[in-house]
Amino acid sequence: MIDPEAAWKVISFSQGKGAEFSEIFCENMHYTTFRISDSKIRIFIVGKEHGVGIRIIADGGVSHSFTQDSSYKSLKKPAEECCRMMRSRHTQCYPTPLRPRRKGPAVIPKDATDSPSEAKFRILTGIDHGARDFSPFIQQVIGRYTDLVQKIMIFNSEGLRVEDIRSSTSIKLTLVASRGKQKEVVTSGFGWQGDLSIFTEKRLQEIGRQLALDAVERLDARPAPHGRLPVIIAGGQQGGIFIHEVIGHMLETDLVTSGSSLYGNKLNTQVASPLVTIIDDATIPNRKGSFNFDDEGTVAQRTSLINEGVLENYLTDRLTAKELNLPMTGNARRESYQYPPISRMTCTYLEAGDTRPQSFISEVKKGLYVTQLGGGRVDPITGFFSLNIFSAYLIENGHVTDPVKGCVLTGCITEALRGIRGVGSDFAFDQGIDEGVRKRTRSYPCLLARLLSLSKVC
Repeated sequence: MIDPEAAWKVISFSQGKGAEFSEIFCENMHYTTFRISDSKIRIFIVGKEHGVGIRIIADGGVSHSFTQDSSYKSLKKPAEECCRMMRSRHTQCYPTPLRPRRKGPAVIPKDATDSPSEAKFRILTGIDHGARDFSPFIQQVIGRYTDLVQKIMIFNSEGLRVEDIRSSTSIKLTLVASRGKQKEVVTSGFGWQGDLSIFTEKRLQEIGRQLALDAVERLDARPAPHGRLPVIIAGGQQGGIFIHEVIGHMLETDLVTSGSSLYGNKLNTQVASPLVTIIDDATIPNRKGSFNFDDEGTVAQRTSLINEGVLENYLTDRLTAKELNLPMTGNARRESYQYPPISRMTCTYLEAGDTRPQSFISEVKKGLYVTQLGGGRVDPITGFFSLNIFSAYLIENGHVTDPVKGCVLTGCITEALRGIRGVGSDFAFDQGIDEGVRKRTRSYPCLLARLLSLSKVC
């Protein structure tokens, strides 16, 4: 890792050159990743990465540099370059002496990295077998497994000294169903903190069968209706994607401070239905996106973003909190030591309501029940969004009927959030995702939206 004495010397040097704030982020990461297709292991990689990021703040500007060498000599050069680029007019400022180090829990949760390779292979091959055994129409199963352990140390000129160990495992799956000239593709992914004991042979088979069922159903799916209809979005990941995309990113303060968020300057105003309460909580144990400290060393915390429809907080880091005169919420995240931190969601969830999802369905004469949403596009300034619907069913006279395909969910964020008529009691965490800096869990109950637009896929 890095010698604390060397880190302190570099911080002292930077402060002596006029930095208002200096920070060192050291990362040591071990990872394993592999990929299967055609029921065979195609790629297998084991690697290590080590590096140190140096961030200097002066006169409202930020300079960041990084190196793979953690010696004082190697760290001093990029620190000097950062200070030179800032051309700070700030007077010489000496750092606060380092306080005693803060560490994560003494008992580190078990992780998957020490498991034998055969146990890791078994996960993807078990899902593959479950899918292929379910239907002869499953043409291809592609899976990618990744586990990692990240050790971090953070030092700054306010005397902060933090050490922590983080682990995570993620799986991404793509299934192709084929019948004649027709092909359908389904995708899925999940992640967790912990070992591989949760994956029994039975559970692996169930995951494969469910994905195969989704793919095969799409072969017989009818064209989806178009126009404005009541839409019910299933709980767990699907409602998670909806709220995550249409509101979550709007509350990350890199967008707010740049004037690119529809919800800038909207604190303490009604932005959604009174049924909507959204929380961001990095303290939930063993969830993707949970941690002890964020990537600036701020202690993980629970933040109420929207309470009964009223916008209460944004997600901040050190820079944006200062600019907006708000507290730091512990949402600073880095893609790696090579990048400065930015504010991002952690474990974000919509609090459950008190209505059974079946009650929503029974009151809809004609509508859509969405069971799988994908990514899409959201314009953070105008609020218009478009989300891909991967799996959905018709609702006819209060009953879920035939599977449908071929449409996207479109609308305006403000109208969609204010038009939420019901929040289900079926709260469920999704399994989390891992896309660079965006390591997070999304958790939501079932949602009933009054009217949303369904557009034909071109």
